[in-house]
Amino acid sequence: MFKNRKYAIIYTFLLILRFWFSQGSSYIHPDEHLQSFQIFANKLFGWKVELPWEFTTKKPIRSVVPLNVMLLPIFLLCRCICKSNCSPYPILLFTRLYMCLISLLIDLSIWNIVPLNARWSALLLYSSSFMATTFQTHTFTNSIETIFFFLTILFLSKLNSVPLNKKISYLYTFLLAIVSVLGFFTRITFLAFVIAPYIYFSVRCFKKNVNNPKDIFLHLCIFVSVSFATVLACILEDYKFYGVFVITFWNNLKYNSQIENLSQHGLHSRLTHFFTNMPLLCGPLIFVPKLWDVRKPATWLWLLPVFILSLFPHQEPRFLLPAASIFIVNSGCLVRSYWIKFLFVMYAVVLAVFFGIMHQNGVIPAVLEVKNIIEQRNVTTMENCNLYFNPEMPTTIYFWKIYSAPTWMLARPKFSQINTSHLYNYSTKQMISKFWETYYEEVKVVNLPEENTTEFQASTLLVCPVAMLQTSSYLQNLTMLHYIPYHVDLDDTDELPLAELIMNHGIGIFTAKEICENNTITNELPTVLRSVG
Repeated sequence: MFKNRKYAIIYTFLLILRFWFSQGSSYIHPDEHLQSFQIFANKLFGWKVELPWEFTTKKPIRSVVPLNVMLLPIFLLCRCICKSNCSPYPILLFTRLYMCLISLLIDLSIWNIVPLNARWSALLLYSSSFMATTFQTHTFTNSIETIFFFLTILFLSKLNSVPLNKKISYLYTFLLAIVSVLGFFTRITFLAFVIAPYIYFSVRCFKKNVNNPKDIFLHLCIFVSVSFATVLACILEDYKFYGVFVITFWNNLKYNSQIENLSQHGLHSRLTHFFTNMPLLCGPLIFVPKLWDVRKPATWLWLLPVFILSLFPHQEPRFLLPAASIFIVNSGCLVRSYWIKFLFVMYAVVLAVFFGIMHQNGVIPAVLEVKNIIEQRNVTTMENCNLYFNPEMPTTIYFWKIYSAPTWMLARPKFSQINTSHLYNYSTKQMISKFWETYYEEVKVVNLPEENTTEFQASTLLVCPVAMLQTSSYLQNLTMLHYIPYHVDLDDTDELPLAELIMNHGIGIFTAKEICENNTITNELPTVLRSVG
């Protein structure tokens, strides 16, 4: 009894940590915004956004089903509460809080599928993993896929624990069909993850009920009919979203079966999942031999999907989220060494701090600050000069050398003149040249003799890591409007030494530095830039 109380206290502490991490401003991968918030911000609030190609191509490859699961409750709630005046940052925080809440379905599944003697060990080990504290609290379709994966195993195990002629078994079959179809519409990789549990539990179920063929047949009929109805419902939901009938998972499968398509996103060695991604997600546990024992059915729950996904040359760690999560659960059941578990927890803490707090941490605050700058309009005053941002004039915001900015958080009206551009691969010279070219196209000077001032109606902005301009002579022609100090960027180590990135950390929001003399402005390229053009 005392031991259970101790475990419950530890688990409560880990849950508090999970909720705390969910409220951070870290930015793990662009898809957590591009393939989720950007879509609904446009559809439900009418905000101007840049839609990802997956949703705008003639043959869309993403279903709206996982977006409904992740975002629809929070977006509808916010729209009911604040009508058309919703602020993007609370939407982000509430959505991550909601993601944290539904991630508890994984915990519930673990509690029910793991044997009693290993229940606490498996639950605590998973809850301490950085996948639970970071990935599952962010809006990834992989996170939703992981939830459906664990629910599938839960309902399969429940179906095997009761006779098929019991009424409750029909409910398990009904729910199993729904979550399986929803998982497949979430990501087509879901099929790779559920092959092993379906085979294992189906064989066991058939052996237990071999003398009851009618019950087996009835459950199969229920499963097929409910699955078919759920498929139709998902296709209808996509039709309402796209305006045409489309089978997104089929388009997705065709797209990802072409190597030339995958090459646009980056090709990796087919060993990347085994030798890089699984070790990254699972840490020191990956080196425990007993977890690789192919004679144990639980091993195949993670090994088979990793092998199948390794056949495709585009490989990212988050693709293995369901497999790595069940691997951690299996580790909690089999690993007895406290030292190995301690090493894993320490590893998980480091990764949780990095991905959950530090990683690209300045991007979201920078976008929110840009929003404030534009809304305030008159943001800075120089001698006899007002820098004024006119929202009715064309305005360009350049995001450079940072993750694709979540521009939905600018909350721009549908026909806003504020435009954004992501120029990640530009060199410093190219970026500065592009900035000034745009600036002098957009700037408008208004002399106000009665106030003895000159007003600059322009708002061309540059948002980038300060390290990229810190040692550049180009910086003398720019003025920093705002500085976000807490930003960890390891993606530019090929251009700058890591020590310099750390020393000159943070993101700056820059605009042109103009010298006002006699209420006039010289619309000439700065001397240092004349050679660039």
